[in-house]
Amino acid sequence: MTNGAGLSELIPIPTMTRNRIPKTIVCDLALLEPNPAVRTSTTWNFAFTCSTANLVLGAAIALYVPRRELLAGDFQWGGSESRTTFGTVKENEYGNRYRLSDHTMRRSVKLTKLATEADLTAFEQWFEQSYGAYGPTLLWPDPSVNDAYLGTLKDTLEVTRLAPTSDGPLFSLAIEFEELSKGRPV
Repeated sequence: MTNGAGLSELIPIPTMTRNRIPKTIVCDLALLEPNPAVRTSTTWNFAFTCSTANLVLGAAIALYVPRRELLAGDFQWGGSESRTTFGTVKENEYGNRYRLSDHTMRRSVKLTKLATEADLTAFEQWFEQSYGAYGPTLLWPDPSVNDAYLGTLKDTLEVTRLAPTSDGPLFSLAIEFEELSKGRPV
């Protein structure tokens, strides 16, 4: 990837999944290029290379500014991830079922966190700035892995007040994030 301001970076492409549905390529340009003047340009160029005979692209490029983080510092999350695949099931008059994969998949993430009052305030601001379920956003839970979720938050941010501690009130935060369906273009 290059731009008109002198940026030249190699962005690694994650290994294709076994079901041939690609991971989301994501990078933080602020970490790759510390100079903001080099990261700012009106001209961007992307070149793709492939070690196999066929390179298949079905992609969109999105630049997110300003970048919003859940919270700075040590903000550990617990949670779960689910994956839903899509297809068609037909049953004939003899009761035989035929299954046809649509080669599409959607991932969902449920995150929970024990938080202080300061964490809660920062998290509520992040949720409001992301427009909840009505603004596509990027969730990149592990920046060491070149794969993120492009999708939307669920409508509701759940906050549960727990028993106070000697350091002040403690809260349990819970959100759900649903990735846009990816796979075969429709």
